[in-house]
Amino acid sequence: MSVSNEAAGAGAGLSAKLLILGFVAGFLAVPLGHQVMAYIHFLIGWRPTIPWDMAPNPRAAFQAFGLPSLINLSFWGGVWGVLWALIDPKVPRGWLYWVVAIVFGGLCATAVSAYVVPALKGQPLGSIGLVGLMLNGAWGLVMAIIFDLLRRKV
Repeated sequence: MSVSNEAAGAGAGLSAKLLILGFVAGFLAVPLGHQVMAYIHFLIGWRPTIPWDMAPNPRAAFQAFGLPSLINLSFWGGVWGVLWALIDPKVPRGWLYWVVAIVFGGLCATAVSAYVVPALKGQPLGSIGLVGLMLNGAWGLVMAIIFDLLRRKV
């Protein structure tokens, strides 16, 4: 498999359809990627709680709506999926595509969660740990797989 800078369909330009596909891919990647990795962490004792939490999250951005934690997290996964849709045409294809997806999720989402979100909430800054990198890296890989599949089908 070769690595090239030519993105499949890049000549077509960015459309609302691709942004929606990005949101859908990012949203679905939370229960199918992020939470699966969280379940693996639960099984090996790295995480005390079972994932796929449907209880309302009092710390959620949309806490007034009483959304379950999983839905809130999936919404933000969808927002990150839109960001992926914006950069996707510039990401090289081949094996590097999947590496970039893992780094996008693992490093970018984790850094924002650890440093930007607490700063916006007036809370102490967090840190980037292995668990966060693994959870969000799994999200990034699954999101890119779903996005690629949806882009080809729709």
